[in-house]
Amino acid sequence: MNENILIDSDEVAGMLRLGKRSFYNFLKSEEAGAFPKAIKFGPRLSRWRKREVEEWLSGDHKADLRDAG
Repeated sequence: MNENILIDSDEVAGMLRLGKRSFYNFLKSEEAGAFPKAIKFGPRLSRWRKREVEEWLSGDHKADLRDAG
């Protein structure tokens, strides 16, 4: 498995079962402190490492998502 797969905000939001707006609100919230940081390729182009998002999801972060949704 390639550990360097990069995914966009639509895919991350889908993995978190959030709408895109809720995902961005979550990123701005205090609950997102431990969420993997995006890799910025420009002012409007961000990607996340899929492996890091999956690892974050496998942790105990469900309360963080409920607060954001």
